Amino acid sequence: MGILGLRVHVRLIEAFKVCVFACATIAFGMGIDKPDVRFVIHNTLSKSIESYYQESGRAGRDNLPAVCIVLYQKKDFSRVVCMLRNGQGYKKESFKRAMAQAQKMQEYCELKDKCRRQTLLEHFGEAFDQKTCKYGSNPCDTCLKTYS
Repeated sequence: MGILGLRVHVRLIEAFKVCVFACATIAFGMGIDKPDVRFVIHNTLSKSIESYYQESGRAGRDNLPAVCIVLYQKKDFSRVVCMLRNGQGYKKESFKRAMAQAQKMQEYCELKDKCRRQTLLEHFGEAFDQKTCKYGSNPCDTCLKTYS
């Protein structure tokens, strides 16, 4: 990045700090320090639970309430599969691994009666009591729907 590019980049970062709304790709957050993000809306299916968790983690870094929404339809999975098939350099084993990760994400999106927080934390090897979500001040959508 040249001197001019660096100046432009610095100005963009400063402008972003007072931004009210931003539409971004998955690269959002790389080098951006904006802890007061209130909403993250996924317009497409993330390729894995790990990616989803990282992307969703952009919201609420200031420890204030934040919301993450996934706009999901069954056909979204076929887009991810197509993207994985067209990915450059995918060998058979890495494709299988990427497909398994994408299927886990699809299953997460299609949860109907299991706590989303519990599912996420179990994926990462953490224990979580669903009652903490169900009876907490900010239950996930499945706990809210199942127990209200």
